[in-house]
Amino acid sequence: MYAPDGANSSARHGMAARAAAILAIWAPVVLVAGCGSDSVSRSPATSRLTQTVISSPVSTPTTNPATNTAGGGGDLGDGGPAGDQRPPLTPQPSPPAPTPTSPGTVDPSTYAVGDRYYFISPSGLFSCGILAPSTPGASNGAGCQGDTSPIPPKPSSCRLSWGHGIRVNVGAAPEFLCVSDVQFAPADGTPARVLGYGQTLQAYDFSCTVLESGITCRQNSTGRGFTIARETNRLF
Repeated sequence: MYAPDGANSSARHGMAARAAAILAIWAPVVLVAGCGSDSVSRSPATSRLTQTVISSPVSTPTTNPATNTAGGGGDLGDGGPAGDQRPPLTPQPSPPAPTPTSPGTVDPSTYAVGDRYYFISPSGLFSCGILAPSTPGASNGAGCQGDTSPIPPKPSSCRLSWGHGIRVNVGAAPEFLCVSDVQFAPADGTPARVLGYGQTLQAYDFSCTVLESGITCRQNSTGRGFTIARETNRLF
């Protein structure tokens, strides 16, 4: 049956409208599918990149204790470098006590002034001498003058200077000095020689020995004598 041109034109126009509507509906679906396909195709690469970044080891700086030279530590305990091998400090020895240059008995002629023998102690605190038994006066033996303590009370019989020394005369007991002048030093003021520690001067029947603890003089035949020092003394 023959349709008029107007009817055919209306039919074609309706088909085109339906096709456009169908295209409008499916175009977004196709576009989304294409994007999804592209995302899926790239995901392995993205996954590999992510895996590479995660699996890469992170290096951390380490400190080698054998080569650490920072101050403030170390096995030596001195606050210095660990590799410092300085030897430990050692205490210095105390200076030795004075010693005699020639220990033992000395040559009395080196201490002689006439027929008397004089010496001074290494400290210079005591002047001592050995006098000949024939020497006139009260002292005719060995004695030392100098301050010492303790001393006994001054006896009423002493009207001179008391207690500044001790003497032992021939055949007598030792006693503290009661004198007005120097009796155990050269009369002309000549300095006497030092009798060193550990040395002994012998003359006549007497001997005097100097030790760091004091000076001891005695009459050899009787054994009577004394020991004198600044803070101690003994008569025997």
